[in-house]
Amino acid sequence: METLKERAHTNDITRKAKTEAGKTEAGKAQSGKVEAGAVTDAQACPADAKGQEAGTKPCDTPALSKKAKQILDGARSAFHELGYEGTSVDEIARRAGVSKPTLYTHFGDKQALFAATFARECQDYAETAFHDDVADTMTCVETKLRSLAHELVTFFVAPDTQRMFRSAVAEAARFPDLGRAYFKAGEATKQRIKLILERATEHGLLAVPDLDLAAHQFVVLCKADGFYKGLFMVEKTFSKDDINRIANGTVELFMNG
Repeated sequence: METLKERAHTNDITRKAKTEAGKTEAGKAQSGKVEAGAVTDAQACPADAKGQEAGTKPCDTPALSKKAKQILDGARSAFHELGYEGTSVDEIARRAGVSKPTLYTHFGDKQALFAATFARECQDYAETAFHDDVADTMTCVETKLRSLAHELVTFFVAPDTQRMFRSAVAEAARFPDLGRAYFKAGEATKQRIKLILERATEHGLLAVPDLDLAAHQFVVLCKADGFYKGLFMVEKTFSKDDINRIANGTVELFMNG
């Protein structure tokens, strides 16, 4: 007959076995949950997917899954129309056509999603502000600068560009890294302008003593009048004549000033 001591020992072994089995099943369930998602938080945004109260870092988004892009498109639409405070996770999920659990799986929370959305816009800004080929032979620097100024002015008065700038300013206190991300994207554009001016100087077509300052001044001149009128809602649309006036004025002042 089994003694009380032996029975207690047997029960103890049984409890341990059940505990280990439970842990194994929980691990499998968790693994299944991750596999069910299109992409993990880390893949969607290398920065902390949970966000940080004061300083969520926008990710330099590498390749995103189709579902992640779908969520970012919905978030961009909501944030642009309603602002950060006025946008709920439910509204983003509705516009993206996904469930809230799917949204959380990809981006963690609203802060991280806002940062990822802004990072994507900054990346687009840096890549599409203009398409001037600095490798072209510098046969006519004025023509090259006029084309460049036209592209920049067109970009600066575009509604999406102005919404992005307003977001960077409005949320700079809550997300300090957003302003830095916007500034960094602008620096990428200025470096391309600097290279054009440097090539022109090397060819004797311009004499620019301070290339960094000159590149910055060129960008500022392209923002004159139109950018600020649009920013403060004084005017909402700009004609080709408006854009040409600002672009041509920029080049004339830059070349002859």
